Amino acid sequence: MAALARLLGAGFEMDLGDLGTYPAGVLPAAYCFGHYIHIRADLFVPRGPLRAPIPPSDEPRLLPTLDWIEAALPQQNRSLVAAIKKPVEIVITGDAGRTIRLGPDTQVAAIVRSGADACARWITQRGAWEEFGVQVSGDDQLLSDARRLKVF
Repeated sequence: MAALARLLGAGFEMDLGDLGTYPAGVLPAAYCFGHYIHIRADLFVPRGPLRAPIPPSDEPRLLPTLDWIEAALPQQNRSLVAAIKKPVEIVITGDAGRTIRLGPDTQVAAIVRSGADACARWITQRGAWEEFGVQVSGDDQLLSDARRLKVF
């Protein structure tokens, strides 16, 4: 934890191979993201063996999780994002909410709207949009492409 804390103010970049190249200061968010998603989506029911109450999904946990998703999304989906010719917005509501925009800076052609925990689950391909109450509107092809986005 101390080593991760020192990275927060670091001004250099780190090459993480197929994960991408990131400012060192975002790497603690990657650790938080991994912890958040593996505990909630892989260890507890319905996907995992643990039947205890799932740990909270609140702003202190979601903020770095979504920071990593936002930083990693374009790098881990380079060819898919490069093929997006009209803007897609991922609107994340609730704690740590934000809007992540992919594509050119023109009028939005598709919107994917979900809660923060739902976003962390569908963007890691731990389930389909329909399972998490994700709302979509706009261009069907862009939405089909957005379904294939994945952060790891």
